[in-house]
Amino acid sequence: MKNLVLGTANFSSDYGLLKEVQPTGTAIEQIIETFFDAGQTLIDTAPAYGSSEKLLGRIAPKTARYISKIPSIPLSQDPTHFISKICDESLSKLAAQNLYGLLLHDPFQLQQPNAQSVADALTEIKSQRIATKIGVSVYNFEQMELALRYMKLDIIQAPVNLLDRTFCSPEISALAARQNIEFHARSIYLQGTLLKKPNDLPIFFSEWKAQWNSVHRWAKDYFNSDIPRACFEVVRRFPHIFGAVVGIRSKQELTRTLAYLEEADSGLPLPPSELIDERIINPTFWPRLT
Repeated sequence: MKNLVLGTANFSSDYGLLKEVQPTGTAIEQIIETFFDAGQTLIDTAPAYGSSEKLLGRIAPKTARYISKIPSIPLSQDPTHFISKICDESLSKLAAQNLYGLLLHDPFQLQQPNAQSVADALTEIKSQRIATKIGVSVYNFEQMELALRYMKLDIIQAPVNLLDRTFCSPEISALAARQNIEFHARSIYLQGTLLKKPNDLPIFFSEWKAQWNSVHRWAKDYFNSDIPRACFEVVRRFPHIFGAVVGIRSKQELTRTLAYLEEADSGLPLPPSELIDERIINPTFWPRLT
């Protein structure tokens, strides 16, 4: 895997359960410059990410390839009109001619009565070359299967991390090859929680303290406690993963992350701490902190 997809949710607000502080304007400009100087071009964004689109349109090079996401479409709205309007607004803010990818942000949209109309509208956006590729952002295998029933997917964005390797199976690898699907791994740090020791996490996480301890022991034994490097090991291990979506806070952090991409596969056994409990591997189930 050689592709880093620059996550931008943190460019306009404090991101995630732990409310990691957003980078400054100067830091963002340094991140963008370093990212493109390294030959990377893929940027993950969305209308839901506040002012990120306008900021990117102002400072990102014209070679940027954007992956955006469609919010939930009200049943009262025509999907084709809704998606076209959202794309027009995003492209204007991004100062771009088209999108590399357009994803359905809410997979539950495909459980609604207008599911096929939504899928057809996305397919039409691709046929008009407003987006080169279309796809979906999912949390689990069932959501992916649902999306595949409605449309041909070019991109699937899904969680992949040391606790959740649902999308790392031989079946998924075969599916990616057979249907020419790009798998983009997100949540490799599980919204930053994997970078924290168990005692530094909210009390909600105490039930899974053993799994966090296992991950940190493994990182200490094999990577000198470099937790981000350890987290990258899982996404670098599986060849069907096209790229990793990662939010970055500084130029220094980006430089380290780019170095992780260049390392050879260590061949080390992954830690035996996988979970299937959606209460912890799916952040939509987490309590909100105030």
